[in-house]
Amino acid sequence: TITITYGTFDAVTYNVTTGVFTNSATANTVKMGSGTWTLTTTGTVWNCATAPTLIAGTSTVVLSDTSTTARTFAGGGLYYNKLTIGGTTGTSTLTITGANTFGELASTKTVAHTITLPSSTTTTVGKWSVTGTSGNVVTLAPSTAATTYTLFIAGPANSGIDYLSISYCAVSTTSPGEFYVGANSTNTAGNTGAIIFTATPAARTLYWVGGTGNWSSTTKWSTSSGGGSGAAIPTSLDAVIFDSASNATAYTATIDAGVTIARCASFTMAGPAAGNVTFAGTVGIAFHGNVSFAATGITRTYTGAMNLAGNSSYTFTTNGLALVSDTTVIGIGSTWTLGSNLNIGSSTLTVTYGIFSTSGSNYAITASTLSSSNSNVRSISLNGSSVTLSGTVTLSSTGNLTFTAGTSAISISTASATFNGGGQTFYNVSFTNAAASGNINIGGANTFNTLAFTGRTTVGITSILFTSSQTITTLTIPAGTAAAYRTLLAANTLGTTQTLTVTTLTAGATDVDFRDITIAGAAAPISGTRFGDCKGNSGITFPAAKTVYYRQTGSNNWGGSGSWSATSGGAADDTQFPLAQDTAIFPAATYPASGITTTINASYNIGTIDMSLRTTNTMTLATGTTAPTIYGNWINGTGITLSGIGTMTFAGRSSQTITSASKTFTQPLTINSPSGSVTLQDALTLSNATLTLTQGTLDAATYNVSTTVFSSANASARTLAIGSGTWTIPIAGTAWDTSTSTNLTVTGTGTITLTSASAKTFAGGGASYTNITLNNGGAGALTITGNNTFKDITNSYSATGAASISIGATTQTVSQFTGTGASAKVLTISGSTGTLRLTSGTVTTPDYLSISNVRAYSLTSTWYAGANSTNGGSLGWIFAAAGGTTYNSTVSDTSRPSDSISANLVLYSSTTDTAQALDTIASGLAYNSSTSDTAQ
Repeated sequence: TITITYGTFDAVTYNVTTGVFTNSATANTVKMGSGTWTLTTTGTVWNCATAPTLIAGTSTVVLSDTSTTARTFAGGGLYYNKLTIGGTTGTSTLTITGANTFGELASTKTVAHTITLPSSTTTTVGKWSVTGTSGNVVTLAPSTAATTYTLFIAGPANSGIDYLSISYCAVSTTSPGEFYVGANSTNTAGNTGAIIFTATPAARTLYWVGGTGNWSSTTKWSTSSGGGSGAAIPTSLDAVIFDSASNATAYTATIDAGVTIARCASFTMAGPAAGNVTFAGTVGIAFHGNVSFAATGITRTYTGAMNLAGNSSYTFTTNGLALVSDTTVIGIGSTWTLGSNLNIGSSTLTVTYGIFSTSGSNYAITASTLSSSNSNVRSISLNGSSVTLSGTVTLSSTGNLTFTAGTSAISISTASATFNGGGQTFYNVSFTNAAASGNINIGGANTFNTLAFTGRTTVGITSILFTSSQTITTLTIPAGTAAAYRTLLAANTLGTTQTLTVTTLTAGATDVDFRDITIAGAAAPISGTRFGDCKGNSGITFPAAKTVYYRQTGSNNWGGSGSWSATSGGAADDTQFPLAQDTAIFPAATYPASGITTTINASYNIGTIDMSLRTTNTMTLATGTTAPTIYGNWINGTGITLSGIGTMTFAGRSSQTITSASKTFTQPLTINSPSGSVTLQDALTLSNATLTLTQGTLDAATYNVSTTVFSSANASARTLAIGSGTWTIPIAGTAWDTSTSTNLTVTGTGTITLTSASAKTFAGGGASYTNITLNNGGAGALTITGNNTFKDITNSYSATGAASISIGATTQTVSQFTGTGASAKVLTISGSTGTLRLTSGTVTTPDYLSISNVRAYSLTSTWYAGANSTNGGSLGWIFAAAGGTTYNSTVSDTSRPSDSISANLVLYSSTTDTAQALDTIASGLAYNSSTSDTAQ
């Protein structure tokens, strides 16, 4: 056996012979190379069910055992160049598992044998060359009896196949190629789709005749130019020609729903003797030969998918005909080369298998998206071509893709572009939308000759987000039209640095913000005009922090012309637009005038906002639906009104403060400040908005907090300092969400009160709220999830009617429990198999409780439920008022020596009856704590 436990195994050009090959971890890489892998034993001879990164190369896997013992090929859903069922003798069964792809599936056996293919799964085959002979039938069967498996033929129709016994095989109706299995093969049961029990027909050349009509009609096909109709419709083996004899005048040829996919070998289309042929339809077509559209005489309305199939070398020539078809290179073993410029408009060019090349003539491509994201063996060569995209680039990083950029230029015009480069090497790549309002996302550790971005020509900010580090010979970063026309270069994850290794930075960079970016290489450190420091950066020189003043007298936008000045009430100077390291002050005087609204009109990166001078001179600060990020302090004035619904994020990385000045935030607030903190300077109120803690510390100090929802459900390092105040959450549903509490620290001595009159949930996530009181402050049922720790669980709901607390199957640990009901105001404590655990002391205050399926537990303490409480099936509670004498004892069951009941015996109201010789004991024997029965 060869086992890959960790790391990479590379066969290079050499042969490998082993009994068994096994991979143990998905992080491993197997490079199969160009040799032959011979597996000599039986059983599971190939085990990649735990799938590695597998680079198939041009290798062949041969199963060489000649016995009759079964073998299994556990492919793990990967791509293999060729699998050969070897050993000329041995009537064994080969079981294949996984949704695998085989460039070729072959057999050298000369005796009957069985191949079991995975049920409810698609197996893709470029070339099928498994055949039986007379008296030596090959059986194809599903892995689960009477359950269909699917074959997808990613190549032309196979030939030379016969003597198969096939059951429950569904050949995909959209396969580029048909599956001809021979006249002597047996249709055993359950077969569907493009499986044909005849010999492979001879290839033909078919001509369209008779003008307007449908592909699926035999009245449109002839075996000669302008000849008689009636020929069978084309197969993947047949050349198809539209010529001047197809009709004398204009006509329409439609690929119609009479076929699930149209198939042909080569395809040639030219116009009629007069007028145009209209190429129409929406059904896909698979080409297995050269494709040529004439430069004139064709009108296109066709929008169906074009599949470039086959298994040889072909050209695709459109001669300027604009297509609107998703175009996919899908032929395993095929090579497709452009014979002219290719324009598929808003559609996608995908390379799934095979080779795609723009050719040495450097033909241009216009499309929405260039995509090749899979683990198949495939190649893309762009040569010196121009590639103009309105959408995205999506390439995978697996070694089965050979990407050759040449000296190509890729330009992307969409406002929200995604460039998943897959770690490939590119020549020139540019993003050209100068008014982009969305984000540009660049993924993969790529290499660029030139990477260029266009500066904004409109007010706002464009974000360029990197998920990996990049290597760039020449970097062109934007020059904004004005200080408020900005671009952000940032790591995709706040707090995780990405490195741009740059040789040369082009001159003229202005109005760019940076966050979590390291500039390395010969260009470092870089500098430019009005660079904003959004923290986490290195290799960049930023201007010193400054203080600027808002100076508009009327309503205006934060980024509007004439909004800023270097002095209070001074001359307007748009170059004073506040950067992420600056302080922006709203003067007390008429800047802006009283009653005016100032709108933060984009997702700007803002330092400190100081509105403390706005007291009697009122104003409204609005954020609309935008989402500014704050890197300094937020200081309200008493004359301020806040409006807007865009989330404001505090991300300063150091100490930040929020001064509310008794003003309500309508915006959701997020604290996302790795290693930083945000501390309240007074009470904080959010209206119809969520307070979220993602990273860093949120410190409420001694102040109250009111928010619609509190959320901190993630795994980042963060501290919630609740402080000594009260946190009030009024919403129904999940009002408090720390359901994922990994790396969450909670401190403070305050109270969390959930006040909704409807059902609400405290999703604690198992965090430790050791000195915090959780209060059900509303009539609605409170559900607690997670095994949490509190100082106290209580309820302050005092209106007439019942309230309830449910803990399900969780354990809630408390140092006291003061939840109580009152007459006609019973508090229900319920669970499924829940436990309330007391760390110390004695629970003495509850009464009027209805308790079901909640066990009270303490090794050293006592839980009194009160004399007016009822037990619905819960252990550990003493259903009496506190105050009796408690005796610790053990009660043994002498009839069952191995049984013991550890209990507290509580004696209540001992009275003397003078008429009796003995005292009577009125009310009270209660068992508390656990019962063990080792005999049962």
